[in-house]
Amino acid sequence: MKEVAEGLRKSGNYGTAHVYRSSMNAIIAFNGSRNLSFKKVNQEFLKSFETYLREKDCSWNTVSTYMRTLRAVYNRAVDRRMASYIPHHFRYVYTGTRADRKRALEKEDMERLMKELPKQIHQGRKNYNVRAYFS
Repeated sequence: MKEVAEGLRKSGNYGTAHVYRSSMNAIIAFNGSRNLSFKKVNQEFLKSFETYLREKDCSWNTVSTYMRTLRAVYNRAVDRRMASYIPHHFRYVYTGTRADRKRALEKEDMERLMKELPKQIHQGRKNYNVRAYFS
């Protein structure tokens, strides 16, 4: 996983590299070691890792991100014949997405913003704080 993260960083995919490093750090913390063989990554390991993450108050989306990252690394290992192919290996752990909280603006708020923002820009305010507008 470290090699993949480093390759991503070198190719300019800094955000994805960060996700891989974060996933790797969580796996190391759970496993208690930097050494993890692909043979150990069985369904019991995956379910225990999922439980560990939830007990650490990770959101379901974080759990999913870490599991999808681990699955991607595992699939690379399968392609390179470093791990055995196991159909539906990640079936019983969460790899979906959930909308835990609403992130979009309401229509009325967006309309207010679109009216007010041009005025602020025209008045020369370069550092207009959108958050302050909605407080």
